[in-house]
Amino acid sequence: MQKDLENLWYNYVNEISLKKDKKEKTAISRFVEKEESFRSILDEKQIEKLEEYDDAVSELNSISEKNAFIKGIMFATKFIFQALYE
Repeated sequence: MQKDLENLWYNYVNEISLKKDKKEKTAISRFVEKEESFRSILDEKQIEKLEEYDDAVSELNSISEKNAFIKGIMFATKFIFQALYE
């Protein structure tokens, strides 16, 4: 079941999450502004390290989002079945 949910995440839900609401757009703008201010004061080696950090954070966020989706679906399924058969 987990593999099916991962496929659902990667092939459907993840694409839907590309649409950003107002709060996400505001947070992204703040993030970009702060990152640009960092880049303006860092040298090339420090910028490279910042990019490595950004990649690691992005990977962790992606894994966490997928896992939260899978756990949420599994919880909801168990909850519905339990409610139906009580």
